[in-house]
Amino acid sequence: LHALTAEQIGGMNNFGGLSSAQFGLLDLSKMQTSVISNWSQTLRAGVTAQQVSTLSNEQVNALQSLNGMSVYSAAGFSKDQIPHIRMSFYYFSSAWYNNLTTEAFQAITPEQMGQIFLDAFNGMDAERRSQLTAEQVGGITYNFYFFSSVWFNSLNPQAMKGITADQFTHIQADNFKHWDNQHLAALTAAQVAVAPHLNALTSDQFGYLDISQLPVSAISQLSKTEYQGLTAQQIA
Repeated sequence: LHALTAEQIGGMNNFGGLSSAQFGLLDLSKMQTSVISNWSQTLRAGVTAQQVSTLSNEQVNALQSLNGMSVYSAAGFSKDQIPHIRMSFYYFSSAWYNNLTTEAFQAITPEQMGQIFLDAFNGMDAERRSQLTAEQVGGITYNFYFFSSVWFNSLNPQAMKGITADQFTHIQADNFKHWDNQHLAALTAAQVAVAPHLNALTSDQFGYLDISQLPVSAISQLSKTEYQGLTAQQIA
């Protein structure tokens, strides 16, 4: 089976007699998209990362039920292939995301990111979460009420800049006050201007914020704690 050429396999359309292990030996790089779209569960389970890496974008687009493939096959996806995955990203497990390469993970579009289920986000390891981009964070549609301060603090600080005004409305005070100083400092002035629960921060934490776009009405209502945290840079 391993000796069959890509051209030979490309001319075939019936692989139903093969086991998962046998199917994993084939060169799929020229397999017809009509055949790919009709893979059985047995065939999908046998697909390897190496086989995935040889697929064209058109072939990737023909894939059905990718969650039936081994999570280890995810390592074969390239950054160019990811946007061509047609199946909703709702159905992928955290293990699938954890097995992607960094480049492939960061190629997930904001629209695809909006399809990811909460359990998958929470199951991503800390290193994976730290690779989320600002654009991807902005694409998350799951209610931010359900994300912990540990989750936010595991993001790359630059990714914090992607949090939208609507997402901020769902973040609770007890969550916000546990963000570390590095992540608070990463927030843009526009984000700080719409962020709720500023009064939940300590003086030290407040001093890390860019308050240059804070409304005058909000500044006039600063608490003693917030005033005590003001820095020369903020006042300037």
